[in-house]
Amino acid sequence: MTTLGTQPRNGLSPATSLSVKMAGSNHAAVSSVCELIIARAVHLSGRIREKDGFVSGDDLMASLGVTEDEQSEATQWVHEQLYANAPVTLRTLRLAKGLSQTRMAQLMNSTQPYISRIESGAENITWDIGRRLASVLDVDMNTIDTALSNQHGR
Repeated sequence: MTTLGTQPRNGLSPATSLSVKMAGSNHAAVSSVCELIIARAVHLSGRIREKDGFVSGDDLMASLGVTEDEQSEATQWVHEQLYANAPVTLRTLRLAKGLSQTRMAQLMNSTQPYISRIESGAENITWDIGRRLASVLDVDMNTIDTALSNQHGR
């Protein structure tokens, strides 16, 4: 169990306390990444409103110097901890693969906002997009159909 408190970490002073339960063989690396992310988010919280009211996860990761592999591992950990028993959706498939919306968009030659709209059910997809999703997520079209049905509550 790793606990973040009010003690300064990496020159930043988190104003909150959070316990992060870690599992798996590489939990120290994921724990370290999670601690950095939380500390940086708390540190930036006063400046977040200055830019469109939010900071993207990828921007936060980049500001911390987190590598793509570390981000992927942390994303997979989030999936295992929060979504392991959830119904299959595009979001759960993406997280299980260790992809951020931005990385998935890059692999699909698309944009992050488009991926977000697909995941939220605000965007209908074409067969071409379905095939690209299946390819990037390494699943078949039946799984994509099931994921879309589950996320739209059909």
